[in-house]
Amino acid sequence: MKTYFATVTMFFITLYGSFALAGDYVYGTISGWGHLSDPDGDCTFTIGKNRLQMNLGEASHRLDVEKGQMNSPRVCQSMEGPFALEVTVDGDLYLPDVKTMSGKSFVSGGISVLKDEKNYVRLERASFCRRGSASHYVVFEMRHGGQDVRMAKFVDYPIDNEKPVQLRVEMNDGVIRGLVRDVDGSWNEMGTATLPNANAVSVGIHALNTSGTAVNVTFHDLKQQMEYVPVEAESSVGIELKSPESIASVAKGPDPEFIKLVNRIRELQQRSNTIDSMTSDERRKLMDDTRGLLTDADDPLKVRLVLAFVSSLSRQFEQLGEYDNAIVVFDLATETLQSVEDETVKRMTASLLNYRDRLQSKFDMIGKPIELDGETLSGAEFSWQEYTGKVVLVDFWATWCGPCIAEAPNVRRCYEAYRNRGFDVLGISLDTDHAKLESYLARNRVPWANLFQKDAGWKHPMAVKYGIHAIPTAILVGADGKVVSVNARGTKLQEQLERLLGPAEIDENWQSVIDSLDQRVQDDPENATLWEELANTQARAEQWNRSGHSYRKVYALRNNHAEKFLPLAAVLLLADEQDAYETLCKEFESGLDDSASARTLYLYARALGLDFNSTETTALGPAKRCVEMDPQKWHLHTLAAAHLQAGRWDDAVSWAKRSIEKGDWHAHVCNWLVLAIAYHEKGDKAQAKVWMDKSVAWFGDNERRLNLARNDGLPMVPHDWLSAKILYREANARLGSENE
Repeated sequence: MKTYFATVTMFFITLYGSFALAGDYVYGTISGWGHLSDPDGDCTFTIGKNRLQMNLGEASHRLDVEKGQMNSPRVCQSMEGPFALEVTVDGDLYLPDVKTMSGKSFVSGGISVLKDEKNYVRLERASFCRRGSASHYVVFEMRHGGQDVRMAKFVDYPIDNEKPVQLRVEMNDGVIRGLVRDVDGSWNEMGTATLPNANAVSVGIHALNTSGTAVNVTFHDLKQQMEYVPVEAESSVGIELKSPESIASVAKGPDPEFIKLVNRIRELQQRSNTIDSMTSDERRKLMDDTRGLLTDADDPLKVRLVLAFVSSLSRQFEQLGEYDNAIVVFDLATETLQSVEDETVKRMTASLLNYRDRLQSKFDMIGKPIELDGETLSGAEFSWQEYTGKVVLVDFWATWCGPCIAEAPNVRRCYEAYRNRGFDVLGISLDTDHAKLESYLARNRVPWANLFQKDAGWKHPMAVKYGIHAIPTAILVGADGKVVSVNARGTKLQEQLERLLGPAEIDENWQSVIDSLDQRVQDDPENATLWEELANTQARAEQWNRSGHSYRKVYALRNNHAEKFLPLAAVLLLADEQDAYETLCKEFESGLDDSASARTLYLYARALGLDFNSTETTALGPAKRCVEMDPQKWHLHTLAAAHLQAGRWDDAVSWAKRSIEKGDWHAHVCNWLVLAIAYHEKGDKAQAKVWMDKSVAWFGDNERRLNLARNDGLPMVPHDWLSAKILYREANARLGSENE
């Protein structure tokens, strides 16, 4: 069994980077830590007690989670009678198979999205037993302010006792969507929920059993559930409660020193968000402060939390392709912690060392030749010599790997742009199912060769030979046959190809991709994912009217889902369809919370005077509430844009600069444009020109890229880029010739 962790839009557990992992993996949240150990990648497991310990038969297979103030995975309630929650991750952590057995009263298990004890969302498989008869179903529900809001009734998705199902949760801008399907069937939407500030919550698996309580018992908040006294269970049941006293109330706050440590980690995390633009001195200071964290962590729980941050920081360097710095960060941790006498810390440190060795092996590949062999999907013998003299992307991937599929459009665009200039792609699939792989390649018309070995999976000879433990792994090989990069994904692939083969012909490339997608949607007109990819590509090519048509198709196929409001609204504005834009806005008047309305409407300077929520006609009220809930960079930018809309130029400048301090280069350009407009309106033409020049340079540089960046891990035009395009148009209109 292999697992991977992905960025926030589709998730089971959301952590550091987009990889599939075999072996040990250390993770943490601001309120807890965890350690997953799966040495041979074959785990299936059941949830254990509150300090989660998987019942896997071997001591080397375990998942421990120690609670801070709140964390998940979690287990709550008593145990009486048979109960088993099995979360089988068959290569794809997005799609856990969940199975429940009948208890005496009510049992459930599934995916949790937790903001706090009174605000959370659950998508779960459950069984309800009454008068000796058990019903099994999937339910999607939200607790908001302590009140139950059910998005799907029990009867909406009934199932039988033995039938496995797959659960998936998607989240975008606080909008949470629950989906369920039979294994290998089609997805059924269970509903949507809006949980403001949901990007800062814990996500994980949970189990709940209310056996021994009154039927139809109601818990008003998570605190009540967590405080309910558990009962000692027999070892034969799925949940073990060897230490029932370990279940702590979520209302119990951590000690002050723990809070200080958490705040220090948060501050370092914010600084690390701009790691790609840091000077060498700033990076050195970041590493020194990280060393200080390790030195000051004076108990095992604090050490574990710091180790989680160290792991995250190292992976950030890895994503940048700076393997030497990633290795240095790991060395900082292991040097400091070798003397810590705690079994869990020792396991986590050993896991870090294991990952460090894998990084070192990757780093050592750069500049050396690579030799590949094997069989293609058709069974033909593969010849690496046929690629001599070409620049080749060697892509280790699988159809079950979400990040791999998300990266596929970028690889396709690069292939189309450079295939006639000496570039090729070679896929090495870690799938085990020949039919599924063949179907995917045919359905998506993948034009390059793929190596495959039946039933091999992670044990494909090339994966073993080159120590591949995470996918996607994208190795770029130069025309001389030597490795150029072991992290050739996203814009890094584009940058490397531009360096090796020169600039791509962007316009021709976009049109060729659009033509190909046009043909694919004609072949499969009900495929919302294909329509969305077409809409995104048309938007990137600035074909606004055509993009609007395609987004409307997506909108209809996704049952007018709220998360599709933003790109459709943006392209309508960019296509000068103001009436259509206002009509669309009014359709969503009651469904947009403060965060969503601010993120969609108020970033657009032309969306003035619309009567949203029937109470406010300006952005200031909702934007202020967003910042009060969570002062993150986009909410700060939203407030800056709201002040711009209200003509409060000084406030617009102040909040835009505060947003810039939070990091994130995509947010930067939107803030630069707010500053350019605000300074222009203040009469400070010199400052207006400074910020406009920065914006022009940003667009000039990034418009050369085939794919700017994907938002939330999906193959789509980033929402902030669409926002920037609208603000860019507004800034050009206001500043006019002053910037020439």
